[in-house]
Amino acid sequence: MQFWQRPKIALGVGVLGVLLTAGASFLLLQPPAVPAPGVARASLTPPPSEPLEAIFNINVALTPDGTRMVYRGLFDGQSHLFVRSLDEFEATPLTGLSLDPRNPFISPDGTRVGFFDGNRSLQRVSILGGPPVTITDIPGGPRGASWGSDDTIVFATGNPESGLLRVGVGGGDVETLTVPDPEQGERDHLWPEILPGGESVLFTIRTNGPLENAQVAVLSLQTGEYDVLFPGGSSARYVPTGHIVYGVGGTLRAVGFDLGTLTVTTEPIPVIEEVLMGAGGEANFDIAQDGALVYVSGTTGGAAGLDLVWVDQEGNKELLPAEPGRYASPRLSPDGSRMAIQVRDPDGNSDIFTYDISRNNFSQFTFHDSADCCPFWTPDGARVVWSSARNGSGNLYMKNADGTGEVERVGESDASQIGFTWSADGADLIFASGNGDLYTLSGDDQAVAPLFETEFSETRPRVSPDGRWIAYESNEDGTANVYVRPFPDVGGGKWKVSAQGGVHPLWSPDGRELFYSTGDSVLAVPITTDVTFDAGNPRLVFQGRYETTRPVRPLFDLAPDGTRFLMTQRTGTQSDDTFAPLNLVAVFNWFEELKDRVPVP
Repeated sequence: MQFWQRPKIALGVGVLGVLLTAGASFLLLQPPAVPAPGVARASLTPPPSEPLEAIFNINVALTPDGTRMVYRGLFDGQSHLFVRSLDEFEATPLTGLSLDPRNPFISPDGTRVGFFDGNRSLQRVSILGGPPVTITDIPGGPRGASWGSDDTIVFATGNPESGLLRVGVGGGDVETLTVPDPEQGERDHLWPEILPGGESVLFTIRTNGPLENAQVAVLSLQTGEYDVLFPGGSSARYVPTGHIVYGVGGTLRAVGFDLGTLTVTTEPIPVIEEVLMGAGGEANFDIAQDGALVYVSGTTGGAAGLDLVWVDQEGNKELLPAEPGRYASPRLSPDGSRMAIQVRDPDGNSDIFTYDISRNNFSQFTFHDSADCCPFWTPDGARVVWSSARNGSGNLYMKNADGTGEVERVGESDASQIGFTWSADGADLIFASGNGDLYTLSGDDQAVAPLFETEFSETRPRVSPDGRWIAYESNEDGTANVYVRPFPDVGGGKWKVSAQGGVHPLWSPDGRELFYSTGDSVLAVPITTDVTFDAGNPRLVFQGRYETTRPVRPLFDLAPDGTRFLMTQRTGTQSDDTFAPLNLVAVFNWFEELKDRVPVP
């Protein structure tokens, strides 16, 4: 009996913003035709082949002088940070970064870019390019950072036990600045911005209620105490006109703010409508000191609504009758009759649901106010395992698939865990850790051991149907690719399967093909293992605007009979795989408009 199994009598009573997905070709942000002191706007609609996309984090930043923009985009199926001068037509990717660069922020002198390497570390790189430098590891997913004039960085993570943290740009000890107070209804401290002078920090207090109940607060770095400035806002930014600009419900609002007394001087007034906000309260905008504003326009709530869709190996698709939702990480049960899936609600919380495919019926499976993500099934389909931040670090939990019984924590760890696959005999669970390595969890004692350890980032492992091989994704050659090793003797060889980039490997039921995605394509590679492992040339299975490129977590699944894939696609996608994209908007000399709308004493 395996650790995930229970006697039948017991069964009877019983994880992690905005992603701007765009290649350099569409960033043709036009400056005003006639430079003038007045306010000028420029709106960009990218081509359907390269739409803007939304995900956790704030993924657009301006240099303080307003001359350059750094954003996260997708190019050739890979995530990059791009740098673009606002007076030029082309953007340049910062090469050599991780597979998952997020939440860029810029040094006060505009020469360096800070960013998060997924959920692993805080890093920096020259804005002109070059090798990145790791500053420190992080205890959870990124939730904002600010670079001070003294070369310290205040940052936040999705670990509610840590609050705001501070570290020097050269690394060293990490200082805890705040700790959320649950007795006061505080859930987390997020989205910091160091105020001019470097003695205070604006930040967001996420409360236990709806996202609109979040509070904007100010922390004194001298006393360590903080005060709530006003309720009903998130992602606050100070601007030198004497205002705080912040997001709520897809609108930017502004209040007057006295920097000397750290007090609000006016009532809030809406200043920009239809600004994309994520489920964690991130408002996707930035403001330069010269008065330039950039923001992503769109509806609030993170990723656009998604449809669930079957796609066969000829590319024919069939929408499931389920209503559109904010879905992620769909996983089919071993018999293919059900799926487990992550669903995010309007307040930004995510839970696991199960879905009976034949009955078109969703059932809520988890009921916690933390983020639950990335479900998958035990080999017999009797239980569901998922990752949850309820302990602060994103560990694995398990419960009976019918919803009965207690939630059980498995494989306790200080690092985040996302489970993906089982050994053929069901004895070992293989999961990806936030430190970038793969681990096994096995035995009644749930012993955790590294599968193998490298200096690179490995994720999304899948064991072959016969249990002899394990496919996974790694960035060891600088780009995400699919590799295969023997299993469980992972030191017995290694083969690169994808030709020019690839993520998210999935085995065919007979183990004779290995599927993976790259960009908007799903490919298949023939596999032979008669004498040794051998991978043939990849063939295109299908192309389409499906969710196939997001980092770390599961993205799609293969039916047990191997005939069709369970995918998600943005609601409103047409038969030609096009849809109305989001816009990136620039407003030049915006301070004049702000001062007119919100006069300050």
